[in-house]
Amino acid sequence: MTLLPRHAYTIRMVKVSLTIPKDLVTQAKSAGLNMSGVASAALKKKLEEKAKTLALQKYLEELDQQHGPLSQQEMDEASQWADQLDTSPQIA
Repeated sequence: MTLLPRHAYTIRMVKVSLTIPKDLVTQAKSAGLNMSGVASAALKKKLEEKAKTLALQKYLEELDQQHGPLSQQEMDEASQWADQLDTSPQIA
């Protein structure tokens, strides 16, 4: 019999209830997906995105304090630049 290391179960899990469209649940089951794993990964990714967004907002506020707000011309140029970016999802 193989014993697991003591730290194997240090992450505590909490059971929650989610409301998910029935067709997605059916597709996920058909695909053999672990819905808890998928939900956990999606939640982790969303929290990381939120933390990055908040850090960026803080940085931009610091720039505004140091250099003053952007002019309308600078905002327009930045908007035009951003519109040209390829924001389609990249498959790794």
